[in-house]
Amino acid sequence: MLSSLSGLEIFNYISLYMPIPILLLIFVIIFIKFKENKKRKIEEQFLNFLYTISGKLKQKVALEQAVYESIGLRKDELGTEFKKSFKPNYSFEQVLDDFSKRMNSKKISSITNLIITLKNSKVELSQALESISSELWSMWLLEKERDEKLNLIANMVLINGMVFTPLAIGIIQGIFLSTVYPSVQFFIMSSMIISVLIYCVIKNKLYEAALLIPIGIFLASFSFLLPIKIYLHIPLI
Repeated sequence: MLSSLSGLEIFNYISLYMPIPILLLIFVIIFIKFKENKKRKIEEQFLNFLYTISGKLKQKVALEQAVYESIGLRKDELGTEFKKSFKPNYSFEQVLDDFSKRMNSKKISSITNLIITLKNSKVELSQALESISSELWSMWLLEKERDEKLNLIANMVLINGMVFTPLAIGIIQGIFLSTVYPSVQFFIMSSMIISVLIYCVIKNKLYEAALLIPIGIFLASFSFLLPIKIYLHIPLI
């Protein structure tokens, strides 16, 4: 029998009082991820949009007309967001500037600035946009492949710190040891926080640590103390 029940008391507190705020934090993270995924999707659609514009320019259509006609035919996220920038008395440059600012995307901002620069130059727009869109598309595919690999590593680090490591230590603690040592719990929480920070650094989103650490406290405590309670045949609630 374990000589210290402080860890189990913490488990009961977490089980009863933390799920609701943790669920709220999860909803906040889901909302943030949804916004980020939407922006990435629009960035991808914008690269495809350049091909469409270059095709219309080859038909001797003016740049402004090519942009407005192409956007008018789109029913996706790019078309919806771009149309919001069509405001009375807005010039073509102001429409592009308003769109790029609302998207808050460095990629879209750089492309819109490039379109405006090309418009005011004497280069062949259709060939320039086709060449630029081709290069940007290749870069985007490489970046996407790199991000997928980094995301896999980051997610493994996070899950190990929040769930697998505390669970493994909890199983060993419940089977072989007779005391829930505070130093063990400190190690688990420290490992969890380090895993969250590594995850945020890999993802380049340190602000997410403030949301993930409370979730990590809940999951790490639950994963660590659950096998101990099962071993002792103590009700979970």
